[in-house]
Amino acid sequence: MAKYAGTRTRPVICFSDVVLFLGGAFMSLILVWSFFSFSSISPNLTVKTNESSAKCSPEIDMKYDPTDPVYYDDPDLTYTIEKPVKNWDEKRRRWLNLHPSFITGAENRTVMVTGSQSAPCKNPIGDHLLLRFFKNKVDYCRIHGYDIFYSNALLHPKMNSYWAKLPAVKAAMIAHPEAEWIWWVDSDALFTDMDFTPPWHRYKEHNLVVHGWPGVIYNDRSWTALNAGVFLIRNCQWSMELIDTWTGMGPVSPEYAKWGQIQRSIFKDKLFPESDDQTALIYLLYKHREVYYPKIYLEGNFYFEGYWLEIVPGLTNVTERYLEMEREDATLRRRHAEKVSERYGAFREERFLKGERGGKGSKRRPFVTHFTGCQPCSGDHNKMYDGDTCWNGMIKAINFADNQVMRKYGFVHSDLGKTSPLQPLPFDYPDEPCLRDKSLLEVNSMENRSFSVMLKTRYSKGASDHQPSHLRLGFDEYVNRLDVIGIDEAQFFGDLYEFCREAADKEGTTVIVAGFDGDFKRRRFGSVLDLIPIADTVTKLTSRCEVCGKRALLTMRKTEEKETELIGGAEVYMPVCRSHYVCGQSVLETARAVFDSSSNKHDVVASLL
Repeated sequence: MAKYAGTRTRPVICFSDVVLFLGGAFMSLILVWSFFSFSSISPNLTVKTNESSAKCSPEIDMKYDPTDPVYYDDPDLTYTIEKPVKNWDEKRRRWLNLHPSFITGAENRTVMVTGSQSAPCKNPIGDHLLLRFFKNKVDYCRIHGYDIFYSNALLHPKMNSYWAKLPAVKAAMIAHPEAEWIWWVDSDALFTDMDFTPPWHRYKEHNLVVHGWPGVIYNDRSWTALNAGVFLIRNCQWSMELIDTWTGMGPVSPEYAKWGQIQRSIFKDKLFPESDDQTALIYLLYKHREVYYPKIYLEGNFYFEGYWLEIVPGLTNVTERYLEMEREDATLRRRHAEKVSERYGAFREERFLKGERGGKGSKRRPFVTHFTGCQPCSGDHNKMYDGDTCWNGMIKAINFADNQVMRKYGFVHSDLGKTSPLQPLPFDYPDEPCLRDKSLLEVNSMENRSFSVMLKTRYSKGASDHQPSHLRLGFDEYVNRLDVIGIDEAQFFGDLYEFCREAADKEGTTVIVAGFDGDFKRRRFGSVLDLIPIADTVTKLTSRCEVCGKRALLTMRKTEEKETELIGGAEVYMPVCRSHYVCGQSVLETARAVFDSSSNKHDVVASLL
């Protein structure tokens, strides 16, 4: 069993002394190759040149728009959902033929679409939260070169709530013929891995990508078998027809009420009677598998969108894992321009994350964290958790993602629970320059209750270790060769005070101590507190309450054991605030329910309520 570390209250005590011009023939070859590459993605969308496409440039020319007629000049074409669009592939092909500078890179060119309500939020902090969610999407799009469209108005008076996305997506497809993909992302979904990009090669034979599981559709028949809050849809005729069919189960349909009944008759766990977009899509997959399943990719290999309640508690640990990667490889610590961020993301992928699928328990950051059920604007969150849990979880996840952005600007949120102020980063962060080329003694308590002391010189200058029963054992052997002594789990060492006093008094030695000041009964733990009078600096670190997200000053034990020393992880201990410590039994019941629910596959996708 792994020892519990990193979420309980613990002080850290420090004793310091411390290309050339290209010919026309080559350009023609590049142009022909570009046409071929684009047409290979959509077999029915072959691009060819004509007289009007003579103006060609390797860069996108946004000032060039010939007068040749295109679908925009057709008075019968409409952006609205009431009237279908016909021959869309041919219309897009003609537009691209007339605008050849957009052809290169068109196979994965993406426009992100998102939106929110037109009126101010009822939740007092709702507009602020939505602004920060939108900033997150803008940041991600800027880093990866995607365009983004934000709609804060209904494009059809009846298509509101979760149905509002379909009119916006169709309008975006018509407005952006240069884009191969439209990427819808709900307003309450957040990019929490700013480096990661979708595996486009995996989707080349598909027209819709959505987070889901075939078995849960066809075997379990659950309305949470996929989540329609985040999806990629190809800009093609197939997608236009899908939207028409999909919309036919929405509020614009005269049989809207009937569709709700049909959905509930098949998907027994559906919670409300109205037809919704998510269950409607599942219905199409379930009833017309031969039509839709071959072209819809159900992405379950990573968090294409992940349930926030499963993700947020582990963000601190994810941060530490990424910092460890950066400590190990100087390339990831190197300062660089934001425009070349993808280079460093690709390096991390190859060096540390190859083969990591990115789901629960992975070293990889969760790609998209979706706060389903929280309703940040209205505040009418799901009753299975309180509002503060939602809002505090959002702030933590937003700041977690924002750290990946702001680091390119030289700053980070030192506390994920606080948005401002930010802290400037030292050069070569997160390396420890003060310890470089120093002899370092690490003292760690182990699960078997013996203690390991290791003397090593950083950057592969040699190491040795042995197993003493107290800090003092072995110290005399190394005392004249040490620059830094680091002690972890200090509360377990009986001779802590005497050892630290003597070691710190030796000129040229820095002693860093980390340990818990109190146990789960709120009593002093070991002799850590005795070090305060002789310490140069004392820093008390806290986690976040797993129930409400506030500062966790205390630790609660979830099991029945009474002894002070009990090794365990999240299955034994949980950080809590003072109020939730006091009302302990109800917290324990909540904790057990949350912990147990994380093992259920259905919980990856929460209800829309």
